[in-house]
Amino acid sequence: MIRSPPTASLGTDIAPTVLRHEGVATDPAWNLDGTSLAELEPDAFDALRPSLRAPVDETKLPADAKGWTNTAPEGWSIDNSKMPAGGVTEWRGWSFATDEFWTNAERGQGRETNVRARDVFAVADSDEWDDKAHGAGQFDSTLVSPAYKLNGAATATVSYATNYRVDGPQTGDVYVSYDGGTPQLVKSYRADSNTVERLELAVPGGAKSARLSFRYTGTNSAFWTVDRVAFGQPHPPSDLAVASLEADTVLLGRPGSESAWKVTANGVVRTAQGKPVKGAEVTAELTAGGKVHRLTGTTKKDGSVRFKATVGRGIAKATLTVTDVRHQHLAYYGELDAVRDLDLTRPTGHRG
Repeated sequence: MIRSPPTASLGTDIAPTVLRHEGVATDPAWNLDGTSLAELEPDAFDALRPSLRAPVDETKLPADAKGWTNTAPEGWSIDNSKMPAGGVTEWRGWSFATDEFWTNAERGQGRETNVRARDVFAVADSDEWDDKAHGAGQFDSTLVSPAYKLNGAATATVSYATNYRVDGPQTGDVYVSYDGGTPQLVKSYRADSNTVERLELAVPGGAKSARLSFRYTGTNSAFWTVDRVAFGQPHPPSDLAVASLEADTVLLGRPGSESAWKVTANGVVRTAQGKPVKGAEVTAELTAGGKVHRLTGTTKKDGSVRFKATVGRGIAKATLTVTDVRHQHLAYYGELDAVRDLDLTRPTGHRG
């Protein structure tokens, strides 16, 4: 039986693994075939491994070789509404397969170049599908992603490993739709491409969700694989900001001693438009002597909040950092803060 371990690594993973071990940062411009073993993580497609099936029409594989399915993982779907009936069962529309199963179905046609996919991946193979009689029309199937929740940021990033191989007329197109609207073209393939794509999307204001689709068409014209699909966004702009933060310190002992000292910090929280915020929960951390003390407070009508803490005897320095501000649904990430950190030093206790 053809088998491989979950999240299987390839020989092409050796170089990036060694580079990471030696502390050398890899540059995406190098376009390395492999991935460091420390960075390999299972994706949604890999969850299909327990349900992979044995061959139906493929005759060059062992009868007990389980390595394909046309059942999409949770959240994903396949639109075969434009697919003709018939053809090789395993490859009618987008399927999910392991490299061992798919490559060994027909050797010497370039499938072994699929070096960036790992474990179970999605594949549309019009060449292999066409090896059995089918209804009139071309291979035309679309792989559809789950709806990704958007956070309000103006951009999003999409990445995926892909191997698009051409041996005749065919098309490969990637689309995005927002809130179930009309799909918008973001990437087209018409020539061979074997890479990890990294695409940036402009997100319409107010959009709540995004969905990707991968449409492939062709007839006996080669294949397209997709794997390790990732969708992400930067933080959206903050709605809240720490407009000011200052602190007073008082020595709790005789002047010039190493006594404990008291810290009283006062901050003000405002909206991004400059209005004071009442009722915001503010969290700060006082780091002193290798220990972190968590402080909390609630803003008053004028947006002010106060923290009090004591730094122990023998500790000369401390740092106060605002770590979080929460109020209703308003976002806080800190990029609008006038100041987030205060470096504090034990007072001498002397006047003047």
